[in-house]
Amino acid sequence: MRTLAGTILLVLPIVASSGLDPIAQFEGYYTAPASHCSRLDGEQLRPCDPPEEDCLLIRRIDATHATIDIDSVQSHGTECGVSGVAELQDQKLVYVEEKPASPDAGQGIALQLAGKTLKIRYLVAPESDVAPFCGVRARLDWLQFSLAQRKPVDDHRCGP
Repeated sequence: MRTLAGTILLVLPIVASSGLDPIAQFEGYYTAPASHCSRLDGEQLRPCDPPEEDCLLIRRIDATHATIDIDSVQSHGTECGVSGVAELQDQKLVYVEEKPASPDAGQGIALQLAGKTLKIRYLVAPESDVAPFCGVRARLDWLQFSLAQRKPVDDHRCGP
């Protein structure tokens, strides 16, 4: 037991003094071309012109929490959007809508690094054409953001 306790005491100061902040791997302002953006032109669906951008803003609150803002325009100009506080869980930032009056109450997403790409996944797969946090024919799990495109948070914001 002493060896285990001694090991823990030796490891904790190394981790604490290393300055590693798990939220730091996520924090930033990200944009990407809105590859799913389209608008109806007569009877044809065409890519958005002018082009739109998907946006993700992650702002650190503390070592295990961050505010997230996501804004995306997709098929037929349908929008997706999330804004709230996410919690770090198993190397993922997890957001769950807790407002009872929201149509998305209890629904959630996870943001996770996959190599050099930040991907969004639903905690529970949507069962209809209307995915949580989006309108018809739009989904957050179609979005991904490259770490190479990450910018400092500064005064950036997502959405109108």
